[in-house]
Amino acid sequence: DLRSARVSALHQEWLFNLRYDLLAFAYPYRQNTIGASGALFYDAGVALYDSFGYERTKASIVDFVGSLSYARRFKNIHIGADVKIVRSGLAETTESTVAFDVGGLALLHWRKLYKGRAPNVQIGIAFQHLGGKIGNDPLPAQARVSALYRFHPDLFLIQDLVIPFQENPAYSAGVEYTFLKSFFIRVGAGLGRGKRIVSTGAGMKFQIGKVEWLLNYSFTPFVVDKNAHTIDLSLSFVGN
Repeated sequence: DLRSARVSALHQEWLFNLRYDLLAFAYPYRQNTIGASGALFYDAGVALYDSFGYERTKASIVDFVGSLSYARRFKNIHIGADVKIVRSGLAETTESTVAFDVGGLALLHWRKLYKGRAPNVQIGIAFQHLGGKIGNDPLPAQARVSALYRFHPDLFLIQDLVIPFQENPAYSAGVEYTFLKSFFIRVGAGLGRGKRIVSTGAGMKFQIGKVEWLLNYSFTPFVVDKNAHTIDLSLSFVGN
């Protein structure tokens, strides 16, 4: 439940020198939240070969997504949507399209294991990448179902099920533990599409003046090529 303006930046190092950067802003006003983001997916260049096997040049993959979003809260139900421009480029070929996401989030109380007063269960569903095409190929539209259960103010479990419309589903789950109210440790696992992935992470939260800083890091080991690293920094303006 966003209560103040927030700026987030994320950087990921993936396999085969692929990189992903994200910059996002969200601002709540009464029962409404508006947001904007820009994401860039790119690499260091892919070698292109001729019919004799000689390398002729390097081509870069550069994909950009810019989006505007809006959400509204109805008591314990949140409903939102966004519109995004997708621009995909490989070498000198570039294609663009427009797509949409819609979704909702419910905040619930389930007191069986948790005695706190705030809602301890969150269930969300979203439909992503709707309506867009790159060339003759539609974007990989998918449904996503997520659930969070808080056992204790400092311990929660989160589960995520991704159901692509054209591929097999993928499932992931993880736990997060908070200690000293400012430090976090996480472990998670994913299963699906012929892969099993385990990741670990940690984070810390601190406040300087009226700005709350949240810094996160995660590590995912892969057998092929190298490991994947993610760094995420969020700033919340708590004085607003």
